Amino acid sequence: MEFSRTSRVSEAMREEISEIIMRLKDPRVELVSVTGVDLSRDLKLASVYVSSIDDKRKDDLLEALSGAKGFVKKEVAKKLHLKHTPDIIFKWDDSVDRAFRISKIINDLACEEERGVE
Repeated sequence: MEFSRTSRVSEAMREEISEIIMRLKDPRVELVSVTGVDLSRDLKLASVYVSSIDDKRKDDLLEALSGAKGFVKKEVAKKLHLKHTPDIIFKWDDSVDRAFRISKIINDLACEEERGVE
């Protein structure tokens, strides 16, 4: 399978940003996972998707990450040696929540089927 430059840079950014976030000293940024990075075709904009166990504090988390955006971008530039480092936008990844809801629905349907309820 051939990977495009965009997907290679995207994966490298995801790995680097994950490490950078672990080093942040902001207490609002704990137990954060970088689930993906979507880059624009021209590599000028990176949407960084994050999730956390504590989704009730997601607004605080996104605010903290947005505040650290300059630092994160500078560190990414140092590590990846890109000609132009993409601007970073942090976004909440709700795919984990959706997966849990879908799993619960499937389990509920399976339980109903076992009991003979249709």
